Amino acid sequence: MTEVKHRLTHLELAASRARADAAYTEEATARQQATIDRLGERLTRVERRLDRNLLQPGRPRSDVTRAPPAALSRPSPG
Repeated sequence: MTEVKHRLTHLELAASRARADAAYTEEATARQQATIDRLGERLTRVERRLDRNLLQPGRPRSDVTRAPPAALSRPSPG
């Protein structure tokens, strides 16, 4: 009878650990999703600001189509 109690206790502990792991995973997933949502909102704000700046009347075209610095441009293939 004591061996049965020991096994049952072991199974209950394993089930408890599994529930704790599942809860931790759900928490981590929720945290990551919140971060992704905030980054998406930030990206949308930046895109809107860029669109608004590009569409301002009287803005010189050279400001809009400025080439990237040579250090940031991709090397040519070959």
